[in-house]
Amino acid sequence: MSAEKEVVNFWLNLQGFFTVANIKSSGNRNIGILALRFQGDKIENAKHVEVSCSISGGPDTQLKGLKDFIDQRFYDEEVLNILRKQIGVLSSNFERILVIGSLSKSRMGEFREDFRKRDIKVIEFEDVLVDVLKSLDTQYYKNDVIRTLQPNKAYILSFITLHYVSRERGSEFLAKSSGVLYSRQYKIFRQQEYRDSCIEVSGR
Repeated sequence: MSAEKEVVNFWLNLQGFFTVANIKSSGNRNIGILALRFQGDKIENAKHVEVSCSISGGPDTQLKGLKDFIDQRFYDEEVLNILRKQIGVLSSNFERILVIGSLSKSRMGEFREDFRKRDIKVIEFEDVLVDVLKSLDTQYYKNDVIRTLQPNKAYILSFITLHYVSRERGSEFLAKSSGVLYSRQYKIFRQQEYRDSCIEVSGR
């Protein structure tokens, strides 16, 4: 799994979900993450989660590829067949979630609305990452990606905080306020082979 998907998978586990990643179909489709929470021997809640940070790359690509992306990842007949085999009838306790990279505040509103019309909830990877970082303590984690995040928790949270503020105040604020911190964070990500993180800073 990609580093981003590992973080999302861990985030779902924190919420009490049993997760299965990359479920293959008979064709060339697969489900990114199937998350199940049980009450006794019954499924209390189920989520089909896809992680695609690259979808936030460019507004033109987003709009042109939106329908195809939804159809292929969430509504392809092969994907639906997998879900039916795994959890049976898709009922009100079933949710579709797309985790994407960072977008501007106004663009995120449009993006969420686009997907809401197709019954898909959009969550930013940064929000997932913040929840995961806040949960980390000093215990030993088997997951390599989570162990990489663990010693750098404070630095990364500070970096993300600057990003949130920059989206409210504009890139000029970030340029004046984050030089040293951004430089240190960038080196950390490179050294630990986490350069594909979805944390993007406006005015980089």
